[in-house]
Amino acid sequence: MTNGQTQTLSAPVRVESEYRGPGCKYDWGYVIISVSPAESFSFKSIASWPAANYSGAVERGIIEGLTAAGYQPTLKAAFVLEDIKWHDVDSTEHAFLLAGRRAAEKILNTGQVVNSA
Repeated sequence: MTNGQTQTLSAPVRVESEYRGPGCKYDWGYVIISVSPAESFSFKSIASWPAANYSGAVERGIIEGLTAAGYQPTLKAAFVLEDIKWHDVDSTEHAFLLAGRRAAEKILNTGQVVNSA
């Protein structure tokens, strides 16, 4: 939790995150995200999508993950959605949202978050 302090990362971080939901039809999403120290929060996608583009869902998932941990809007970091993995049947917007949220949690758990000057 940030206690209102502005924070950033001490070094760039790259994570892979997957969400696979249960059920008779799986929800599946897989993302590779890099994040580096920045002047403010930003999100950019350079991933190629073979069908529907769920970059917006990934961004919302990252913001939800940061907010749940108390780091939004105080984390100054540049997030880049580098790549995704896709399944023609199982990939859903919801799965990519949750993969983005899990990626944010992994990034916060790296121990690279520090107070910014």
